[in-house]
Amino acid sequence: MVFLHEEGPNVTIMISSAVHEDWCAFAGSRLTAMGVQKPLSGERSGLAPTALAQKMHLASGAPNDVFNNVAPQNLGQTWSIAAAEVVLANAEQEVWGWADPLNLPFMEFWKEFDPRCRFVLVYGSPAKYISSEITRSADAIDRVDHILKRWTSFHSSMLSFYQQNQDRCILTDIRGFDGSAAPVAETLTQKFDINASALDHSEYCAETPTLEIISERIMAPRHEQTELFSELQNSADIAIGASSNSNRGLSEKAIEEQLAMRAETGAQIATIGSQHAKIAELERQIAEHETRIQQLLENAETRTDANSTLYKRQLDQVRDELHYYYSKYSELSAPAASGRVMNEPASSNTQSPSAHASSVLIDLGSFVDGAGWHQPEERGRWAGAESRSTCNIPALRPGKYRVTARILDSMGLEILRSMKIELNGVNLNARLKILCDMGGRLAPLRRAKAGFNNVENPFPASLVASIRAHNLSNSGPNELAIISELVRSPSAVSGDDDRLLSCFFENIEIVRVD
Repeated sequence: MVFLHEEGPNVTIMISSAVHEDWCAFAGSRLTAMGVQKPLSGERSGLAPTALAQKMHLASGAPNDVFNNVAPQNLGQTWSIAAAEVVLANAEQEVWGWADPLNLPFMEFWKEFDPRCRFVLVYGSPAKYISSEITRSADAIDRVDHILKRWTSFHSSMLSFYQQNQDRCILTDIRGFDGSAAPVAETLTQKFDINASALDHSEYCAETPTLEIISERIMAPRHEQTELFSELQNSADIAIGASSNSNRGLSEKAIEEQLAMRAETGAQIATIGSQHAKIAELERQIAEHETRIQQLLENAETRTDANSTLYKRQLDQVRDELHYYYSKYSELSAPAASGRVMNEPASSNTQSPSAHASSVLIDLGSFVDGAGWHQPEERGRWAGAESRSTCNIPALRPGKYRVTARILDSMGLEILRSMKIELNGVNLNARLKILCDMGGRLAPLRRAKAGFNNVENPFPASLVASIRAHNLSNSGPNELAIISELVRSPSAVSGDDDRLLSCFFENIEIVRVD
């Protein structure tokens, strides 16, 4: 979190970072609740602080997952000017700030930029980081070594910076923001003279106790990470005791989680049974009204007197009732999306969505303005006709967006996991979410378990990625591409279908998130 505190003519810039985006978001939301305002963008460049950090990171030429010595000490005067512009844009705000993992590589830059800079460094245990990554993507279990390398690199740099600048830093466990965040508020007040107070409402950083127990076992033989975490705990201004995260405490929470999952599953089964009963009743009513319509039509054909008018009115009434029941049936069996720019209107095969939309829904079962797809089928279409299956989307309003590609089938799990998304030629680092229709608080755990067991039918699945403002075209359409690195022909298994296929997509949705 970066925030600026104004005291008369003096300004204090406070910068913080955490290795996981969700941890940054949680810490940021807690500080916002304490009164930290969101920052304004620079007036000339239009850059928000997070966009500035992204551009500085790209200019440094460093990979996203390594944090040791990634930022040159002197990035050049251009970046100092851009940073000054952001600070000036927020000069009238008493307290403002933002959070981003990419702040860490540029702590030295900000320290040199203004001697009054202060830093909040947020860490978490390696087991908590592993479980958070698994919650985001079940296949993270196959990348544990890479995940731990990233955790070690990030926190080694964090600890090194803290040890050299202790008077200007606060080092805190992410759990310090739990509950009312009283430890953070007290330390901000005492160490930096920031007017912060404990919050009157409690929130907690998301946790999955069962996954954390598994992650603790994965961590057992890894001494490097264990020693580094112990050093962080011993050095921290706010260290949460090990007892709050003991194996016994985690076990108790895991049992509660399992009991809650069982209760939620029972409730879902009851709800599904009720829905099936309603659908069955509506199907019976639809069939009954269709029979009545047929009878009225037959009677109308044999009548030529005044009674035919009455039959016609009866027929219209029954048709209206049938339409009502069919609408209810459709709502229960296949809820329709609404309020978004669609790629196909009800009355035409094509549509030019309005310029600068804030959301787009591309129905892949209808017309698609793009290339590299197979012909549409009932619920969507297959990718894999070419290595790039593209969709042209309208110009979007500036901001951050989330793109979600919904997948109903695949020619293989390895093909599903290899899919990528690009926007205007830039890889969006999409993450795979299996069983994406699964809802409820315990859904991440269920998905993770399904991933562990290599479930044969992980559908519906989705590819989810974030689009930053600088990735968007400022003037014209944007090209979204589904990258199929692996393809397979059904004829290689059985049948006469010799097409090259990868995954079957139902739709692609782009929604603004800021």
